[in-house]
Amino acid sequence: MAVLHLSNYFPNSSLYEKIFFHLDQTDVKQAVYSAVRTRKESNYTSSRLSDVNINIRNILKPRDQLFYRLKIKKVFKDVRQNVDFRGINIIHAHTLYSDGGTALKIKKKFNIPYLVAIRATDIYKYQKYRPDLRLWRNSILREASRVLFLSPGLKKAFLKYLGSELKSKIKKKSLIIPNGIDSIFLKQPGNNNKNKRSDANLKLLFVGRFLKKKNICSIIKAVKKINQETNVSLTLVGEGSYKEQILNMIAGESYINYLGPIKNREELRKIYKAHDIFIMISEIETFGLVYIEALSQGTPIIYTHGQGVHGYFKKNTISESVKNYKNIDEIIYKIKKLRKRLDVSLSNECIRNVQQFDWTKIAKDYKKLYTEYL
Repeated sequence: MAVLHLSNYFPNSSLYEKIFFHLDQTDVKQAVYSAVRTRKESNYTSSRLSDVNINIRNILKPRDQLFYRLKIKKVFKDVRQNVDFRGINIIHAHTLYSDGGTALKIKKKFNIPYLVAIRATDIYKYQKYRPDLRLWRNSILREASRVLFLSPGLKKAFLKYLGSELKSKIKKKSLIIPNGIDSIFLKQPGNNNKNKRSDANLKLLFVGRFLKKKNICSIIKAVKKINQETNVSLTLVGEGSYKEQILNMIAGESYINYLGPIKNREELRKIYKAHDIFIMISEIETFGLVYIEALSQGTPIIYTHGQGVHGYFKKNTISESVKNYKNIDEIIYKIKKLRKRLDVSLSNECIRNVQQFDWTKIAKDYKKLYTEYL
């Protein structure tokens, strides 16, 4: 079994390294091709992927974002020159537009089947701002052997853009395969002691990039308003372009604690376990591993309806979703609603629900999928 991964974002996200590493443990032979824009990206190396044939090619220019068809033509020409297709059984395109277009051309030339994954960027960037590419999108989807989604919510959000005939075809060949979390979170679950009285100080937590789309300002406003009637604290972990604005908002607020970015997984695990509710209400979220990390430590979550992990968990159990991430009163209502359910049984339920996000299991699911095309 040999798979070619097409992933233009490979050097920019540790997620792909984790996928490829765990696949390597299942004895799947892998090659990776990634077309990038900078020399820094092309210099990416990974000691964990020493057995994987990696081609990172610095061939893209800023203008390629505008001229999609020319970009795909350029990438296809380059991948033909740098990848040996002999022995490749299946191609895994990790995005619909950026990677799927190249996979389509490879299939037409070499008759190698491909799987294509749909991510939030495909829906909320290309789908929204590049209607001129819909014929390309439809061709990529029709020719794909499988269409992969990270969550039920992402699948639902994408399918609504398709016509009834194409939607029916995509439904039949679509699969939902999530991302996984580091084994440290699964091997050391929370201590199941979250039995919070209604009059006790409630500890909220946010972990993630400080970006506009994360709507941290709305969370802070909600916490400030709740504190007018009851004790609630908020811990912020991370950094990003909105850091200065966030720090200005929380200046002088003793119940809001900024810890900065934390890379150590064991330290982060302890922080999740020490809090009562994890909240991240992003405008756009492909998956959000931080939600699963929090759940692994017995900490229930609040997320944006239709985004991230939406669809994985039953209503009114270990999570709450916010439909309008800018509505402060709705955010407060969901915090209070989830607070009433906090007890040991809810904590145990959080931990039970994360077993499906084990990378070892997910890698085996991918391998099983790939072997269909031997």
